[in-house]
Amino acid sequence: MRIEPQALTTSLTQIAAFQLLVRGCPNEQHNLTITWDVEEVINISPSSIATNGCNDTNFSVQVSASQQGRFIIRPIIISSAPLDDDNGRLFVQLKVAKYRPLIIISMLIGWAYTVCWTIGDYFQAWTSYRRKSVVGLSFDFLYLNIVGNCCYATFNVVLFASAFVEAEYFRRHPFGLNPVVPNDVGYAVHAVFGNLVLIAQCWLYQSGGNVVSTAVKLLISGYVMVVAVFCTLTIVQQMHWLDFLYILSYVKLSTNLIKYIPQVFMNYQRKSTEGFAISNRLLDMAG
Repeated sequence: MRIEPQALTTSLTQIAAFQLLVRGCPNEQHNLTITWDVEEVINISPSSIATNGCNDTNFSVQVSASQQGRFIIRPIIISSAPLDDDNGRLFVQLKVAKYRPLIIISMLIGWAYTVCWTIGDYFQAWTSYRRKSVVGLSFDFLYLNIVGNCCYATFNVVLFASAFVEAEYFRRHPFGLNPVVPNDVGYAVHAVFGNLVLIAQCWLYQSGGNVVSTAVKLLISGYVMVVAVFCTLTIVQQMHWLDFLYILSYVKLSTNLIKYIPQVFMNYQRKSTEGFAISNRLLDMAG
């Protein structure tokens, strides 16, 4: 038995729908009756489903709500014989907005920040390419950024692709869905690629003696040591891989908090922003 999709978004004036897929079994006398565990503000149709014999069947279920909020819809299964499937993941997450336009605005904002953050690096890459110089761009910023982006990409790729880690996430969040979607993976990997392009330009173009500072080298070494220690603990099964991914997310968060400081300090010292693509930061702020 399976439900598709498991996440629905609707408004008070709209009706949403999902599919309940019942797959066949060898026992032709296996009868199922399915009702729904829902809050009173949720209207669901049909309110009861009966199947005779375990034939492959798809049922379309319509849902509406009289109150905005987030809700969990779970089937209550009455079976004439034991079920082989684990039905712990049979549920629907329903999000209800007060007005339909709010859903559209939220979706547009989501795509807008993704676009802003995705194209930002190209403005800096074009500025450096046009000048054939990276003078004015802080290497400290770039290397802190690549550390954070690598951690972020690893978090997204592993949680999205690893069934083992995903299963642990579901054990901790019984009515949760995987928070990482293909867009997240694509954006994170692209961010690493964009950062590598900028670092490659630092090696190819005139740098004016700009190097990574000792303080940032020590800081990055500290990050590497922290990641190595927790990775080792995970490998020897002293902590779970999901917790290790959370450690990577904390590294990413910490780099976000400090990575702009070296660039600000460089601009202050030079009394100039030449060589630094302000469009990149404006897009960051917009996102």
